[in-house]
Parts: sequence; structure tokens; C-alpha cells
Amino acid sequence: MEKKFKVRVRHFLRDKYEVQFAYYYFIPKYRSLLFWFEQLVDSGTECWSTALFDYKTAEKVAQSLKSMKDVNRWFEKEDVKRQKFYRRKKEYFDKNVPYNIKYFNT
Repeated sequence: MEKKFKVRVRHFLRDKYEVQFAYYYFIPKYRSLLFWFEQLVDSGTECWSTALFDYKTAEKVAQSLKSMKDVNRWFEKEDVKRQKFYRRKKEYFDKNVPYNIKYFNT
């Protein structure tokens, strides 16, 4: 039996919508498209977060996703951002932070 692929647009809040996809055999379990969120290299705020769109953009994105290959391409672009972030973070810490933890006896 072959896996099925479905895409839907779901209202998130106010005027924001999320694009969700399911790749399944029998019962679809939808997952949201995510994007890589970063605040500052030295703030410690970095994570994968739900990509939110206005409804027209969400519909365009949903229509562009025809298979899991398209979804994987979406995540590849975001993963490049994540890798660049960690590269910059490593360079920052190598240059500006002499150690993570240092203990002193009192």
C-alpha cells in the first residue's frame, strides 16, 4: 500500500494561518510547516517554530506542496538558516567566551 499525502490550511489566530501536511497510510496526522527562528547569537533564543502566513500566502504555499519532496525542500531551506546560525554562534563563543563554567572554592 502506498502512503498518501494531504495538505491543509488551518486558522491559527487573528489573521494568521498555518500550512499543515500529512503523509500517512490510513489516518492522517497533520504536522505544521516550521521555520527556523533566531533572535540574537548571544541571547540563547533559537528554535523551530510554526510558519504563519496571511490566508492568501498560506493557500499559495499549500498549493505548491504536491509531495513530501516539496516539504523536504521547504525544510532544507530553513535548515540552511539553522546551520548558518550555529556557525555564527560558534564563532561568537570562540571569540568572546573564554569558558562555559568556572568553579571557585570559597
